[in-house]
Amino acid sequence: MTVQKIDKQNQGALKIAFVYFVVGSLWILFSDKIAGAIAQDRNVLTTISTVKGWGYVIVTSLLLYWLIQRHTILLRESDEKMASIIHSAMDAIISVDSLQRITLFNTAAEKMFGYTADEIMGQSLDILVPEFYRAEHRGQIDEFGQTGITNRHMNGYQGITGVKKNGDEFPIDTSISQIELDGKKIFTAILRDVTESKRAETALRESDALIKAVLDHLPIGIAVNSVDPAVTFNYMNDNFPEFYRTTREKLANPDAFWEAVYEEPEFREEVRKRVLDDCAGGDPERMVWVDVPITRRGEEPRYISARNTPVPGQPLMISVVWDITERKQAEEAIQRLNETLEERIEERTTQLAAANRELEAFSYSVSHDLRSPLRGIDGWSLALLEDYGPILDEQGQTHIHKVRTEVQRMGMLIDDILKLSRITRADMNKEKVDLSGIAETIVTRLQEIKPEDRRVGFDIQKGLTATGDPKLLEVVLTNLLDNSFKFTSKRQEAHIEFGQTTMEGEPAFFVRDNGAGFDMTYATNLFGAFQRMHRVSEFPGTGVGLATVQRVINRHGGRIWATSEVGQGTTFYFILEDNNK
Repeated sequence: MTVQKIDKQNQGALKIAFVYFVVGSLWILFSDKIAGAIAQDRNVLTTISTVKGWGYVIVTSLLLYWLIQRHTILLRESDEKMASIIHSAMDAIISVDSLQRITLFNTAAEKMFGYTADEIMGQSLDILVPEFYRAEHRGQIDEFGQTGITNRHMNGYQGITGVKKNGDEFPIDTSISQIELDGKKIFTAILRDVTESKRAETALRESDALIKAVLDHLPIGIAVNSVDPAVTFNYMNDNFPEFYRTTREKLANPDAFWEAVYEEPEFREEVRKRVLDDCAGGDPERMVWVDVPITRRGEEPRYISARNTPVPGQPLMISVVWDITERKQAEEAIQRLNETLEERIEERTTQLAAANRELEAFSYSVSHDLRSPLRGIDGWSLALLEDYGPILDEQGQTHIHKVRTEVQRMGMLIDDILKLSRITRADMNKEKVDLSGIAETIVTRLQEIKPEDRRVGFDIQKGLTATGDPKLLEVVLTNLLDNSFKFTSKRQEAHIEFGQTTMEGEPAFFVRDNGAGFDMTYATNLFGAFQRMHRVSEFPGTGVGLATVQRVINRHGGRIWATSEVGQGTTFYFILEDNNK
């Protein structure tokens, strides 16, 4: 029942009492006169007077009964309303007397502590307080009772906790009030379980600490500040002052930022004007500053780059700065290197030209100066056989034949060395090359020179092309197919194949045979000049062919390798860089 409603009912009761007072007064004043006028008999008058008195008593009693009953109903409704409010409250409400015995325990308090009101009424408030804190808690309430203050928030007392029926302790937020009824103190506390808010506060502190740790360990400086035109910082990580080669304390002075960062007055004013203009313009593209020197007297300059990003809806900037000194030093080193590069290129070109001239002179010497004695040895050996052959016995003639054979082998070796040299120095003219066509031409030549009793099967994949120098790629296929032809000579049924496959996701050409093969233990020596996997008596050759092949493949930006097994044959794979593209 509201206060306004109670006031209206009190006013109604006062009106009734006033009417009763007026009517009663008139009755007392005029009832005897009216009775005297009506009856003259004393007995009748006595009877009328008695009835009049009892009527007054009865009416008065009924009126008092009605007023008392009405007041009782109002009090009961008020108590019920108050009880409903207390027990429907979200917060726990507990009242205690001056001895700190519990006199009120609402529904929220039952849920909070786990006790029912019947269990706890009349018990000491200590039952809801941790044992270590009970004496201090009692003293605080007694001290509050003596202050004369009607209410107080007890959040100022750190670590306030309650104890549930099951013994669990939990943090609470408490407000306490006091009133005095009939000379007795009543303390009422409103309590709220703040476990979740405490947990949220802890999580927030931990999150803030984590974010701070992350920001402080970033290799960049980060700050939140205003520019108006004084620079005021709301936040800066630990690295931010270091990039400006100053201290946090100096940057904290809004009016001293520019002086703390830039020593040279002219440069300071130039940077200050540009930054303020760019920030005032609000264009994010203009709020980036690169290669800004930060100088200190007597020290090497350092360089930074910085970016400001406006915070939407607030007069703030997020400033990010990073050190570019190493990049700047590298750029300066590259610039110095470029300044001398032309001179170095000219010097290297001269050296290369001299080396080429020496190589050409060596090639001429090999071609002429070495061939001349070899031709002499071969000619005089032939003359010796023709003029004195009948005189020599069979062993002597065999020796001379061996001399001529070795001389001819030496001539072939010189030819191969010259070819290897020319391949290294030859100009490259890249174009689309029909590898299948080249292979078929080589196979035709091999079939013409093979003995009639030798059976060799060739399998050339059609349509294989590559980008490269046609003459050099012909050298590659000639050497590889000649090798396969040579090392399958001891096979009754020889098989040689040229095709294309995919190796580790790349297109690769291959030449495969079922010839003699070799031990993969020695594969690292395979492409070295004058390296052989078999004796000359088994398979003739100079050991230069595969070295030549590798140099050609290398000049094409590719690579070559082989897999083999003794007695099972060999497969050479090669990849050309331009072909992959």
